Amino acid sequence: MKLRSHFSVAVQVAAILVCGILVWQVTLWLSGCDVIVNENWNGFGNIHPFPEPLVVNHSTYLHDHLDPLGSCRDCHGSDYSGGISGRSCLTCHTQPGGPEACGTCHAMPPPSPHPALSLCYLCHGSVVDANTNIINTALHIDGVVQVNLESNHPFGEPFVENHTGYLRDHLFPLDVCKACHGDDYAGGISEHGCLECHTYLGGPEACNTCHGNYVADPSLPVNQAPPVDVARNASTDSIGVGAHSTHMTGRLYTDGIPCHDCHQVPSAWNSPGHIDPLPAEVVFGGISVLQGANPVWDRQSRTCTDTYCHRPGAPIWTVVDGTQAVCGACHHIPPAPPHTQSPTIFQCYICHGAVIDSTGRIIHPDLHVDGTIE
Repeated sequence: MKLRSHFSVAVQVAAILVCGILVWQVTLWLSGCDVIVNENWNGFGNIHPFPEPLVVNHSTYLHDHLDPLGSCRDCHGSDYSGGISGRSCLTCHTQPGGPEACGTCHAMPPPSPHPALSLCYLCHGSVVDANTNIINTALHIDGVVQVNLESNHPFGEPFVENHTGYLRDHLFPLDVCKACHGDDYAGGISEHGCLECHTYLGGPEACNTCHGNYVADPSLPVNQAPPVDVARNASTDSIGVGAHSTHMTGRLYTDGIPCHDCHQVPSAWNSPGHIDPLPAEVVFGGISVLQGANPVWDRQSRTCTDTYCHRPGAPIWTVVDGTQAVCGACHHIPPAPPHTQSPTIFQCYICHGAVIDSTGRIIHPDLHVDGTIE
């Protein structure tokens, strides 16, 4: 009787275990783990949706099945930290959001030929907003790439007229332009090129696109600086314009002052410190600091003081009527001792005949204001 009793108990226990396993298998099947592979993993049997090596194979499986992350959460936990599987996804997916972070399934941005731009909403505005929040989950991970190249253009029509204001107000984000118009601005995915207007070397990245004469040859220094300034001002009364043209072209007294004598010239349009909020930085160098000069720019009074070029004067930047560039305005006639005090302007040629003639006219501007006394 005792033997039969023990046997009966054993049968009952076995029946319970079998029923439990069947219930567990059904539960896993209902959760989505329905693909059977020959694998024994952590006691869960042959129920994992894809075979080993799991880490290698999971990206292909997820891609082919439209990223069913709900099935992953069933076993790996709602936070992907391990769940009933005991295997955490966060060991590899370390970024905030884990496997659900933007960039897990597609890089941010995706590789070429996708534009190198992370402002997803510009082309995918029906799915994602400007803060990279998914606004329509029904259109996300549905096997169809939702693209609209015009509805979220950074600025409205007419595009040709409006682009200058937009670029200026947003500190000239030319990388955004290149994302759609191509790295060479020839059209790209937009099929609308920038080179019909920006015809010179460098296209939109030429120096005179933002400041200077953008319809002229940018290789000529006179076209690289205002007028026009970045705010589209052309009047010399504007501090962004002022005497730029006079300095660049020279006239009676010099053959021109290069940009780097008053500014740090960038090697490229996107060099650090180049495109930043106004005002433009004045960084003296070159001729302006020769012979111990220590120039100072005062934006409020619009004056330069102690420059080699204008010593001992303090010219006002926005006065371009010629009164600040007459002979004697920068050095007295005659200059201060130890220069001899007897000559007049009509006698300068006696010692400086390579630069000036007997009428007081500068005959070699390239030898005047060059740091060397001829």
